Amino acid sequence: GAAAVSTAAQAYTMDAVDRYAEHRGVLLGTMQAGYTLAWAVGPAIGGLIATRAKSACFPFMLIGLFQLLSAPVYLTMLPRAGTVPTSADAATAAAANPAATVDTTTTRPTIDVLAPHTNTLKALFATFDTTGDGLVDCHELEAALKKGGRRESSAQWILEALDKNRDERLSFQEF
Repeated sequence: GAAAVSTAAQAYTMDAVDRYAEHRGVLLGTMQAGYTLAWAVGPAIGGLIATRAKSACFPFMLIGLFQLLSAPVYLTMLPRAGTVPTSADAATAAAANPAATVDTTTTRPTIDVLAPHTNTLKALFATFDTTGDGLVDCHELEAALKKGGRRESSAQWILEALDKNRDERLSFQEF
């Protein structure tokens, strides 16, 4: 029960943070303060209720009852059908943030966090790509690892992990 409540609370909080990004600190701080207060005061209140009721089970039954009674309230907070963001919503969000791209499968805007670092990443890739063909093979990766003081034996493992199209070379996108 506690895990379900915690997960639901965090999901609702993240939706609120997404919707009201300018209040991110207040929302996350309030959530953390609530958790801290619950962990600090909850056991004392539970102990007091157990002592008064002369039953160690009673506080847990009370919490379970509260969760069952609050379930309809949580159900009213779930999004209704037809409230999924539209492509127009995503386009508006993308226009507001030039680094945003629209994921056409969900029509939600996504932000490319690496976009401001593209030139740095390209320069780093170029140091690996010693042949200049736009691809890094296992030998080039081994040489770069050795030059960086790393074990060159890791090159094959790294290549297998990053090589999405399985051509045994890394393109810049895979890198």
